[in-house]
Amino acid sequence: MCEGTIITLDAGNPGATYLWSTGETTQSIKVSTSGKYSVTVTNKNNCSISSSVNITFHNPFIKEVKINNYTAEIIAVGNPPLQYSLDKIHWQYSSVFHNLKFEVYNAYVKNAMECISNPFPFAILNLPNVITPNKDGVNDVWNLKGLELYPGSSVKIFDRYGKLIVNTKIDKGGFVWDGTYLGRNVPSASYWYVIDLTDGRKLTGWIVVRNYNEKDQ
Repeated sequence: MCEGTIITLDAGNPGATYLWSTGETTQSIKVSTSGKYSVTVTNKNNCSISSSVNITFHNPFIKEVKINNYTAEIIAVGNPPLQYSLDKIHWQYSSVFHNLKFEVYNAYVKNAMECISNPFPFAILNLPNVITPNKDGVNDVWNLKGLELYPGSSVKIFDRYGKLIVNTKIDKGGFVWDGTYLGRNVPSASYWYVIDLTDGRKLTGWIVVRNYNEKDQ
């Protein structure tokens, strides 16, 4: 059975009183999660009998998604054969997806019983290498969409002399840099970044800031 399927447990013996391990006192109960369920049935003569049953749902689950550039490999556990999907529509037996775009994805896995896992979000990060923070609404900030999926990751940005000008831990709000340091626009130049993701990836590279408001320095 797949998790989320509702099944009915019926203690029988109409007219008796019932006490389930869930606290319910009806003759039958509905359950949708794995576990041990027990019931005590007491008849009109005050004689009681107890019984229990183990219910197991067989949903697969995703342990992690390993990303290498534009390729993602889904690592999952479940009853084989497993199938994999990024949209819950198109399925494949290979756990590897190639040529992915810069995007946030939800990974799914399906087992032999057609039970589908919960979504596992991951991102192929787009790391633009130019920003022009002149407030014209175009490329004003370095917005790393998808980084919010990896809370606890860190972003560090250095100037060409090796000075650390940005040192941020990622929270659920993601990461946006507006090309400033201590509230002032940084000079037009190349800057280097190091991004340590909580999934083990380490991303390094450079970004050019073209600041047309040099008088604000």
